[in-house]
Amino acid sequence: IDEIQCFIDSNDRDKLSLILKNLKSETNTFVRATLVSAVGRLGGRSELHALLPFVNDSDARVVANVVQALENLGNPECVEYIVKLVAHNDNRVRANTVKAIWKYAHTNVTANRIVLERLKEMMFSTKTQMRESAIYV
Repeated sequence: IDEIQCFIDSNDRDKLSLILKNLKSETNTFVRATLVSAVGRLGGRSELHALLPFVNDSDARVVANVVQALENLGNPECVEYIVKLVAHNDNRVRANTVKAIWKYAHTNVTANRIVLERLKEMMFSTKTQMRESAIYV
């Protein structure tokens, strides 16, 4: 994980192909979450499809990181793949999804409406973590 973080910190885009290669076969969820973040920080719009399989990852940390990574890539096409995550059980996944969709809401009126509905839901949740995540957004 430290080595991956060094790649991110140094903005070493030459390591992107190595990161993508390792991401495909990584079984450790912490490492997978870090690799996903690295793609989001070092990659560009063209890496969208490399990250999409992780939208359905069984680990919430990986899913939250992939949503953030997709937002960072700057490809508005990501909205159609992450919109379903606004109803995710994990508050961080939800917050990152709302934030990412909001960034591109001007390109998608339906997404705009969904984001506002989910954000309102989160703000009035009985769960403290959900309300805190709404504030984060």
